[in-house]
Amino acid sequence: LFSSLSSIMDLPDWVQHFSHSWLKTICHTNPNRSFSLGNESMILCTRCTGIYFSLILGLISSFFISFPRSLRTKRLLFLGSSILFVLVDVVFDWFGIWSNSNASRFITGIVFGFSLSFFFFQLSKKMENN
Repeated sequence: LFSSLSSIMDLPDWVQHFSHSWLKTICHTNPNRSFSLGNESMILCTRCTGIYFSLILGLISSFFISFPRSLRTKRLLFLGSSILFVLVDVVFDWFGIWSNSNASRFITGIVFGFSLSFFFFQLSKKMENN
């Protein structure tokens, strides 16, 4: 997103170069698997966009939402299920069982990002109490 915005807002080339270089370390950055803003592809793929967006949103909302004890004890189950959800999307596409799309990659990214934020938040609370 930052990369797309920097080109639209006519930011200096070094800002674009820095954002591309940095983001390529955390994502494969395939333009065919990215959302577009105008004629520019976002540098992050749709799955990574979903992961990072929901991870940040989940961590922020964790400070305002209290989860029931029954959910807190199942954080590993949520995380494992979300990983399985992503793997099914990837493997089924890879073997030609079905063709994933930007929408399915974004949704699996959101599910994984939220479960990751829930896991990290609960883990930090547990460490805080010890």
